[in-house]
Amino acid sequence: MDSVPQSFHLDDHHNDIDIDLEITYPHATLTVDEPVDISAIAIINQSLFSEMRNIVIGFNAAHAYPQTSEERPGMDLIKTQDNKMTGTTKVFWPIEGKYHANISLEFMHGHPRSTNTVDLITVYPKSEVAQYFSNKTIIDLTFAAYIVGVFGAFNIIYQLWTSP
Repeated sequence: MDSVPQSFHLDDHHNDIDIDLEITYPHATLTVDEPVDISAIAIINQSLFSEMRNIVIGFNAAHAYPQTSEERPGMDLIKTQDNKMTGTTKVFWPIEGKYHANISLEFMHGHPRSTNTVDLITVYPKSEVAQYFSNKTIIDLTFAAYIVGVFGAFNIIYQLWTSP
């Protein structure tokens, strides 16, 4: 499994909230309709933690996995101890492209604040990944044939050199 940790900082000059997303998928390349496990940990400044009601993270164009799931394709972070909020979800993307997360901060006394991250996830079409592995196999076989040819040539030279 590949794990792609991503960090997103809100109000970086104050370091009030640090949200770490861990995106885990079963292959080296994420393809269309392939499920992805996402977990998040938000570490919040002590003074802000008591004012924080909820953090909701959604993923642009994602669908909940399994597809029959009634769950939303995102996650609500739940308060834990030590000024942290955590959450997990499982989603997939039905269309290839580059996607980002939408983060909404909800405070006890105030208006929600929303922001988008940079592109976090690239989903490739299955045909492109199949072509990549096909090309890699052809390159590996070509290299193996070259090595066999080199050893065969050395064997012929050795036999000619040592023959009476």
